[in-house]
Amino acid sequence: MNSQTRQQPLQLAEIVNLARATAQRYQPLSNEQLMAFIESALSKDATLLALHEENDIGLALAHHCLSHNFPPVLMQLLNQLVQSSSELAQQTAISTWLAMAIAKRAGLSTTSQHDIFTAALLKDISFNYLGYELSQEQAPNDEQWKRIRVHPLISAKLVESENYYNSTVINAIALHHERLDHSGYPRGVVGTIPMPCKIVALADQLYRLTRARDEFSYFKLMAYLRINKEELADSIINPAIAFFKQQNGDWKGPQIAKTLIESRLQVLEQATNTLRQFTSTSKRINEAFAHLQYALHQAGLYHSDLLAMASSSENPNELIELNALIVEWFWLFKRFIRVIHQQQPDHPLRSELESVNERFWLIG
Repeated sequence: MNSQTRQQPLQLAEIVNLARATAQRYQPLSNEQLMAFIESALSKDATLLALHEENDIGLALAHHCLSHNFPPVLMQLLNQLVQSSSELAQQTAISTWLAMAIAKRAGLSTTSQHDIFTAALLKDISFNYLGYELSQEQAPNDEQWKRIRVHPLISAKLVESENYYNSTVINAIALHHERLDHSGYPRGVVGTIPMPCKIVALADQLYRLTRARDEFSYFKLMAYLRINKEELADSIINPAIAFFKQQNGDWKGPQIAKTLIESRLQVLEQATNTLRQFTSTSKRINEAFAHLQYALHQAGLYHSDLLAMASSSENPNELIELNALIVEWFWLFKRFIRVIHQQQPDHPLRSELESVNERFWLIG
């Protein structure tokens, strides 16, 4: 099929069928209209629901078939993932498109967009070997955590073994769970995290919030971006916000109990008081501590009169935003404790920090 034989844009179902047919042949598609449809699917008129109404990863594979052969081994692993775990397949397909949407809106080159798309698509194929249930595990035990921690490296090795994709793709897969404060995995890397890794990680977060579609999602996203501003960059934060607003429309926050926020602010004060006593000889811990402190100031959570402000506020959105910032900061606080556990498990303040963290998550 070529672009001269068809005058109308391809429909979603047709693209899925073409992707499936192409996957079976392992041959590239040369079809300008297919590219035109994919371009329009990322335009302001398309919605995430319309893009994925078929709930089929075949649409994502279609992009690869435009100009590249797709390695048969990787195609087999993706097909196996689709057939065995509908939840992980949906997460893979949607977060892949979100990653490309952010890269596109950030003005990255076509080559960079393709690399990011590829990394997002293949980053979780290792769960074919580790167990699909691990990808959705919310509270893994020690043995499960050991397996989860290595999944980026295994996925990267599987892709690298095909000698097909460049180092940008391989590194984005291997490092997409690393974080600036060293709380990530598998290695807790030191130094700058490449932009493709950041976009793939942000797309995963955006997927979770978009999938939830609850009345707090927008505020959770804003809090996540604000708390993690040091780790991310405006060039991808702004496109993420724009894309999320496009998919979900205007947000008006619901009512939230002031007593809940007041309780959380009290624990936040306990946390910051404990952190004032904190010192360490570990470089990694000190870097994670600096990241935590930066986030506290970036979110405006260091003011001593926050409790009075929350008690007197009559603006629902203001209270929801404050609550979301507190919760997101405590996720960072939890990650900081993980770094202490890994680097200096006998730290004298570790048990006190863990106690504060436990009190916070018991609220509400």
